[in-house]
Amino acid sequence: MQLLSILSNSRFKFFSLTFILLAASISSSAQGLRWMSESEYIAMEKASIELMENVPPSQDLSKWFPTPGDQGEQGSCVGWAVAYGVKSYLHAVERQTPPSTDDEIFSPAFVYNQINQWGCMGGSSITDALELMQSSGVATMAEFPYDETDCQLEPNGDVKASATDYTIEGWKRVEFFNEGLMKTLLVQGNPVVIGMQTDSWFVKLEEGEVYRVASNRRGGGHALVVVGYDDRRGAYKVFNSWGTDWGTDGYGWIAYDLFVEVVREAYILENSETVVRKKTKKQGKPSEDESYVIEYIDQAILPKK
Repeated sequence: MQLLSILSNSRFKFFSLTFILLAASISSSAQGLRWMSESEYIAMEKASIELMENVPPSQDLSKWFPTPGDQGEQGSCVGWAVAYGVKSYLHAVERQTPPSTDDEIFSPAFVYNQINQWGCMGGSSITDALELMQSSGVATMAEFPYDETDCQLEPNGDVKASATDYTIEGWKRVEFFNEGLMKTLLVQGNPVVIGMQTDSWFVKLEEGEVYRVASNRRGGGHALVVVGYDDRRGAYKVFNSWGTDWGTDGYGWIAYDLFVEVVREAYILENSETVVRKKTKKQGKPSEDESYVIEYIDQAILPKK
């Protein structure tokens, strides 16, 4: 009886250790997405636009994004996707200047520090982040820097007041399984925030590699931004928050067919910042062939013809 007890305890310890090692391998890069319930997600208003009949074979919006950052050990991926990623993109296109300085890039900490509920490893939902950005806006990195060792610090009154200049009008869910819709949105200048399940293979994605097959051992939820696509690769291009050593300078590729298996949520943001035109010290000018205008038709950002 005593021997049986010892063997049972040994098996328990072995399997516990195996589980811990497996979890660690999947979570070696922090994530932090909390899912909506399926019923809540389906009840949201969906993006509805006229699909383009002939989309180009590729599209890439990454020029208007900041250099991919690193969320470190915090579960702050949602803040990195919606604030650092998409809001910085919208601001850059509105100003016609690719983001390069902290006063042109938006703070993931401003969002995450106000909506995380379970400490620095606890995640947050995409819709909680979007609701905050709709009601309160978001501060720049210059005003509220990201500190991966401190997720409890909240912005003071001055920072919150400044953030109200940078709100969003709203958002819509995207039927991410509709490839024609995804491509139309991207061609029209709409990056798509996604929530997906990751695994150890995705965590270890290398330069130029396309994520084509998921392992049976799925990890937690992670928020990223779809910034383009390439039919030659048969894949979407995604903006991540695991630093520039991951994938190709912080970007990765997810095959079209796998994308619909691993993604569970997708959203486009509707910007309201066009009413705010602040002068900044560094106001770059785009070259003639890079000139863009913003036409708010279905909240799309359309290239100038």
